[in-house]
Amino acid sequence: MLKRKRTNFIISKLEGIADSLERSGIDELISYRKDTRKYIKVSFVGGLFRGLGMSVGITILGALLVMLLSKLAEANLPLIGGLIAEIVKIVKSQS
Repeated sequence: MLKRKRTNFIISKLEGIADSLERSGIDELISYRKDTRKYIKVSFVGGLFRGLGMSVGITILGALLVMLLSKLAEANLPLIGGLIAEIVKIVKSQS
């Protein structure tokens, strides 16, 4: 009797795990990973867009930093103003 209950408990748990795996779409993920061409194509395109996003983001942040530094240089802050003005000159001469 005890063995039967334990067996039924294990079977119900295994069925629950099987249902969870089916709902999670693990079979689609496995078939996706087996299709090497599709996997490489998707990974390549994803890498391109990540690189593009980083380039655009760093460009925007750099421009904002130069704008902030130039505003601080215009404020004529002692000590910091000269240093910032020199940095802004260097950055502007490079572009």
